[in-house]
Amino acid sequence: MNLAGLPFRLDLMRLCDVPAVVALERTVFPTPWPARAFVHEISQNSLSRYHVLRGSGAAGAERLPGLLGYVGYWLVTDQAHVGTLAVHPEWRERGLGELLFHKAVAEARRAGAATLTLEVRESNRPARNLYAKYGLQEMGRRRQYYTDNGEDALIMTASGLPSDDYGQLLEQLATSLERHVREAFGETD
Repeated sequence: MNLAGLPFRLDLMRLCDVPAVVALERTVFPTPWPARAFVHEISQNSLSRYHVLRGSGAAGAERLPGLLGYVGYWLVTDQAHVGTLAVHPEWRERGLGELLFHKAVAEARRAGAATLTLEVRESNRPARNLYAKYGLQEMGRRRQYYTDNGEDALIMTASGLPSDDYGQLLEQLATSLERHVREAFGETD
């Protein structure tokens, strides 16, 4: 996927990103992770991969914030588990969440993941639809998983990531995602 010319970039999360990540975490989630959790994940957990989507310019008349979103996943042998994904509330519905998710899925696939799993709030229909688009299916439920309101989490899983069919799906999704993001940010090919 070619992001050249767009006013943001995807980078590995660094320790200097943690304050902005925690601030966004507090804005987005009712029970945010503390800074020490992110510090541990990016500096001590060799199984974790965290990326940030940072603004690097203006989008039309609006100046992008320094941090637009982030995603984190763990890769244990051939299984990837997405643990967190967030997008700045003012910049949603422009394909950025999907861009972050696509990055995690594609990277995990390249690293040898055969399956990908995650938990999602049962009430989070937009996220569930996104994950289904990437082939994840509901495989189970964690009762009262979310401590803020006791909501259940749905366990969603995709298998067959190494297959040619899944690779073609990712390519097709990347093409439509790139077009969507460019249109959302006023960029044309």
